[in-house]
Amino acid sequence: MVRIGIAGDAQPFLSELNKHKHVQYAGTFNPSVNSSELLPWLNSLDGVIFTFPMSDSYTDILEEIVRSGRHSLLTNPYTLTQHKTNPVLKMARESNVICMAGSEAFYNPLVRYTKNEMKLPLFIEAQQLKPFQQPDEKIDVVRSLMLEDIVTVLQIVNSEIKYISASGVKVLSDTIDIANARIEFTNGTLANLTSSRIAQKELHLTRVFQKDCYHVLNFLSNQVDKVFLASSPAAVHPLQTETTQVEKVMPEEVMVSDFIHSISLQQNVGMSLDLSRKALEVCDLILKKINFLGDE
Repeated sequence: MVRIGIAGDAQPFLSELNKHKHVQYAGTFNPSVNSSELLPWLNSLDGVIFTFPMSDSYTDILEEIVRSGRHSLLTNPYTLTQHKTNPVLKMARESNVICMAGSEAFYNPLVRYTKNEMKLPLFIEAQQLKPFQQPDEKIDVVRSLMLEDIVTVLQIVNSEIKYISASGVKVLSDTIDIANARIEFTNGTLANLTSSRIAQKELHLTRVFQKDCYHVLNFLSNQVDKVFLASSPAAVHPLQTETTQVEKVMPEEVMVSDFIHSISLQQNVGMSLDLSRKALEVCDLILKKINFLGDE
């Protein structure tokens, strides 16, 4: 029996925990109600689903969870700054515990399906466009939209980043509304990412090109097209398309399942906190490139 508790809002994850017969839900921790009960509560657990945003006070709770030797699933990993992430990762290694990150992009079923079809991506083109809504003035389009595609690219391409170039502009707000980034990897793969939050129509496509074929991931229709040369020279159309309608699965379902599996195996089978940190580092580099060009 795996005993899992929830630190924070339990609602999105409680129903998913209850689907697993070999999991016992061990209650919720709320520091405003029972702050003195954290350690006794942790001592009865195998893992914690951590749903708090990463303010300083909540980060202290996370560090206590990791220090106690309990595995954790962070459902808001992008609110944990790099300054705070590195100590948590260090404690996790020292305590030999799993720190799993929750990201809708990582647990998207289209990405998981396509990863199994990938050999060596040569070029990736990601477009995410959304109609204008009054944005949070503190959050630019790189962090609000492009971050998802960065996570997708980083899990598809198994290589270090060689160089990043980027451009972006403020149009209808005081932060970047449209951005484009080009990421070059040491293995030769190129990724071109475009994000806009002032489009007239919504669009979210990622095209992954490799030798002999390419895949088109349509995140709005949950559909993957595989495009390849026809096997017969006499074919009416030289390019053939195989379309797969991928079953839509809620990210919370996959996160919880991977977390339980990780605890059972004592090995992270989901998204690592290190990948979350790396995605945020890429965001920061893109924004630095944009701001540098804007200052010229």
